[in-house]
Amino acid sequence: MKKWLIRAVLFIAVLELIYLGVVNLALNLPWTQTLINQSRPEKFAVHWDNAWSLYPFRVQARGISANGQSFSQQWQVETPAVSASVSGFPLLQRSLNIHNLAAQDIVYHQRPRPKPDKDFAATREYFPIIKDRKPDESPSLKAPKKKGKPWKINLTDAYARGSHRIWIYQVQSAFQGDVQTDFSFETRGGPLSLGNGSVDLNLDSLVINGDREVAAQGHLKGSVELAPFVPSENKGIKALAFLKATLDIGAQTESLAYLNFYLSGFHGMKVDGAGKLSGRMVVENGKLQPGTDLAVVARELSMDLLSYRSQGAGNIKLNVKPDTPDTTDVAIEFGTLKAFHTQSQEPLLSGEGLSVTGRGGTALVPMDGEAPEARYLAVNIPSVKVPDLRVYQRYLPAQWAFKLYGGQGELQGKAEVSPTGFNTHMKLVSQDADVGLKDYRFTTNLDMAIQADCPSIALASIDIAGTYFRLNDARLSQQQEKSEPWHASLAVEKGVVKLHLPEEILKDADIKQLWAALEGKDVAALLETGKEELKLRGKISDLRWLNLLLKNPYNMAIDGAGEVTADVNIASGWLAPGTILKVHPQELIVNVLDYVATGGGRVILEVQKGGQHPDLNLNVEVEDALFRRRDEEKAFIENVAIELQALGRGMSYDGPGGDVELDLRILSATVKDMSVYNRYLPPQSPFAFLGGKADLSAEINLKPKTAVGFVKLKTKGMRSRIDEQNILGELTADIKLVGGVPQNMDFDISGSSLVLDRVRIAGEQKTFEQADWHARFDLKKGRAVWTKPTRIEVEAGIKMKDTRPMVAIMSNQRGKHGWLEKILTVEEVEGEVRMNMTQDQIVIPYAFAGSDDIDVGAKGIINALTRDGVFYVRFKKLHGILKIRDDDRNFDILNARKKFNEYSPEKVKLN
Repeated sequence: MKKWLIRAVLFIAVLELIYLGVVNLALNLPWTQTLINQSRPEKFAVHWDNAWSLYPFRVQARGISANGQSFSQQWQVETPAVSASVSGFPLLQRSLNIHNLAAQDIVYHQRPRPKPDKDFAATREYFPIIKDRKPDESPSLKAPKKKGKPWKINLTDAYARGSHRIWIYQVQSAFQGDVQTDFSFETRGGPLSLGNGSVDLNLDSLVINGDREVAAQGHLKGSVELAPFVPSENKGIKALAFLKATLDIGAQTESLAYLNFYLSGFHGMKVDGAGKLSGRMVVENGKLQPGTDLAVVARELSMDLLSYRSQGAGNIKLNVKPDTPDTTDVAIEFGTLKAFHTQSQEPLLSGEGLSVTGRGGTALVPMDGEAPEARYLAVNIPSVKVPDLRVYQRYLPAQWAFKLYGGQGELQGKAEVSPTGFNTHMKLVSQDADVGLKDYRFTTNLDMAIQADCPSIALASIDIAGTYFRLNDARLSQQQEKSEPWHASLAVEKGVVKLHLPEEILKDADIKQLWAALEGKDVAALLETGKEELKLRGKISDLRWLNLLLKNPYNMAIDGAGEVTADVNIASGWLAPGTILKVHPQELIVNVLDYVATGGGRVILEVQKGGQHPDLNLNVEVEDALFRRRDEEKAFIENVAIELQALGRGMSYDGPGGDVELDLRILSATVKDMSVYNRYLPPQSPFAFLGGKADLSAEINLKPKTAVGFVKLKTKGMRSRIDEQNILGELTADIKLVGGVPQNMDFDISGSSLVLDRVRIAGEQKTFEQADWHARFDLKKGRAVWTKPTRIEVEAGIKMKDTRPMVAIMSNQRGKHGWLEKILTVEEVEGEVRMNMTQDQIVIPYAFAGSDDIDVGAKGIINALTRDGVFYVRFKKLHGILKIRDDDRNFDILNARKKFNEYSPEKVKLN
């Protein structure tokens, strides 16, 4: 037994010596490497400086390197020392089993091979060098898979330690530590797996594109596994679906872009910056798992969301809680920041505390129909500064008359977004806003808020109830103008607007797709109301801004203060038919032509035809009003009731407003003192109103180039004076408007009539007190320019009951004349009058009336410098003429008719 044991030991020793001699000789002969490398040189090449094996199937090597290429990739690996054990018998079954592989200081390079459909020209200079492999060599056609049994490669307990350098594409990393794993791979497109993996690494650096350091001073520790998968069918990030890892992470990073791997599912959100990453990440089957808790303290932080970018410093948190294992919570909090629209470098806001919170799925890659996406996203803006309101003009429709020119302010609000809808509330306030309305600019306190709730993006219906707009203490900012401060407010009490978008955009659209569809479009032009109109309510201290909506040639304007309600319809961003604006004024001031009415009442503005140039119908009712001319401080007409209707066609803020038709109805009014009309008479006029009241009514239709209608005046207790004679009586005026130019206050009053009734005269020599006397003037031609100075030109027919008032006037001038007494009984006197009157002058070229037995006539001129004229009377063959020159009176019976005929007011004017 002892001999057999000795022989066995010697046999084994001999075999060991033979093995050591043959195997170690083979491992160190150059021919061995040459033989291996000649088998598939286009696929694989290996080199080692020296190698040895101390016992069967255990090999150690120094200075080993290998490189190779596949259809799409080129790679290279180097290590100064490696050892491994190989199982022999499985080789017979085309299975390479390697055990206890130990390596140190691994260097690994990998780069893509060029393809017709991929161009790496921009990044090729940053790819690593692969020994003996040409970087610009395109692969030949991919070889078909070989038939037969594939090789299976299994590494068990593979281990690497030391300082390692990895360079894949443009990314270079250097780290120190230990890596351990089991590895399994099947050739010819078979599955790959990674098990029992563990890492404990200290990161020295992570660099992109040669000089951009992404991370440094980091630590990575934990376990890593890859479930079996086919690489050719799960390229790139799809391989993450088979990853299972628990990693404790800590690193200083110069780029946060790697977080976009997950955050891009939040409506395209992207972050970048620099800071410290720490925490734990737990991943299984491509999903984050409970226990994931990552935090970034960023000294530099930027976030892109939809069309906006925020830049500053802050924190990022990402975690999966045990009580919500299918939800990832994300929080991005800015300490200090500035925010911009991505198409502008002008800051929208600056300050502290802006935060973004979100909840999403746990999937890192699309898998089983589930992709990374946001289930909820909220942006919270505390009170932050708005450096310049001007940049917010981009959010106002271009067609609006309201403009933001500047000023500073504060913004706060919140926006919440889900996959199917959104809700937002934003409030902007400013104490020194520089705003404009049409051609006017103001400094004002601005307070505005936008409330928008869209439960369903597919329906594109947005509830904007709660939206409001307020201006307080608004003052004209032009230096040459002064104004009293005014205020205005308007709030949406109820209302839904819709975005008119093609169905293919709205169908299954999320907020990111909707935002992309709206980018660059005039959003206002896409707005329309649904079945119900918007309900608005507001207040305004200066109603003159309504006049911008209905410009007109009649000087018509609304003024005053009051409450406003409106039912608004919108189509394609413009006001649509059915829109009604109602003003309930505390005080209503209506300007039309040269007059102003002040009182109570209501204003209704209705859109009859919508669009960019709408047809607007304005109805104004004024009650218990005072009526005056624009240049007068005190009103002379009271108890006025007015109805005014204006129809403007094709109106616009910038248009002339010429196509406006105006109906003015004065239902009732009282002239409280007829003496106010003396202002329309020349200073030297012998005639003057002393008192009395009058009832006034009118119906007038005005168009830009014509006017029709009437004005009626009827006095009560009218008292007047001619020189020293008091006259009592009543006047009824029926003024017809048959043409004219309303804009110039120039009217054709042909066809009008004046009736004097119940006239009584009281003078020193003669009185006339019968109450049945009357006279009528019918204007054959008439023109009135009712501006200041007023100008009237008339040719009228006159009818008098008799001549008694005229004779009484003449008798009071000259004394008793027996023959004058006789003409008092002459009745039914008719004649004609021609008269021109302005506020500076009255000219009577000719006034004459008579019958078979009597004639009376008058000519004259009255102005500030002189009062000159003649009165003529004839009774049968008796004639008389009263000549007046300023304060001188002269009654003459010689050549009276001749003197009357020869008298000319024009000659008096020339002299």
